[in-house]
Amino acid sequence: MPAVPELGVGDAVSLMPGPVAVRDGFTLIEVVVAVLLVGIALLGMGAAVPTLIRTAGDSEISFLTLNAVEDRLQLILLDPRYAQLDSLYDDVVEDVPYLPGFERTTSIERTVTATENGRILDVTRITVTVDSEIHPLVVSRTVARAAP
Repeated sequence: MPAVPELGVGDAVSLMPGPVAVRDGFTLIEVVVAVLLVGIALLGMGAAVPTLIRTAGDSEISFLTLNAVEDRLQLILLDPRYAQLDSLYDDVVEDVPYLPGFERTTSIERTVTATENGRILDVTRITVTVDSEIHPLVVSRTVARAAP
């Protein structure tokens, strides 16, 4: 009876008679499958890139638009010439700085009413809107400022 060789961990065993062939490297099928999987992964990432770029651009436009509205409101709210606010700031500006193609509209409505006890309420409503025909984003903010 032939002697049974001792096998160590990782030794190849063949059920076929004859010497056991040890192979190094990958077969052609394994390489093709690996390339196919990497290609599918790269195509998936490539399809996501335009969406990410568009989202980043939209976020930047949203930030700049909101910043343009808030800057205008702060400029008006900090102006000490309350009685002249409508003549100074009620306007439409095309090509807002940093936002070419956008339009900023500032609307100022002053309301003066007398109350039953004889007090006068003088309130100015300020609305600033930034919009564009080339981009669907419209940002509008309204604040109220009372007479000092």
